[in-house]
Amino acid sequence: MAADVQRLAARFGQHLVQGPTLPEVASTTTAYSTVADWKRRYPLGYVGASCSYQAKTYLVGNPDLKAEKVDNSSLGVMLQPLKKMSLSLDCARPPAA
Repeated sequence: MAADVQRLAARFGQHLVQGPTLPEVASTTTAYSTVADWKRRYPLGYVGASCSYQAKTYLVGNPDLKAEKVDNSSLGVMLQPLKKMSLSLDCARPPAA
């Protein structure tokens, strides 16, 4: 009894994985973080055990970000050796890093 080839498929293509979000592209944020700097405490005027100060940080979006694209390919075959049984074998090439 020979198995019938029901389907043979090959796919090659490129698709978008994820586009940049609006905050990643066009936001501006101001953040404050506490910095502890033992070496610079005297020049900054801090004495004693307290050597921390608040640093102001600006975070801005990058308008040059583009959507991520992935090249992918796959090959597959589906066999039906018996009337009530089918087998499927698929092989895919992972995206290049």
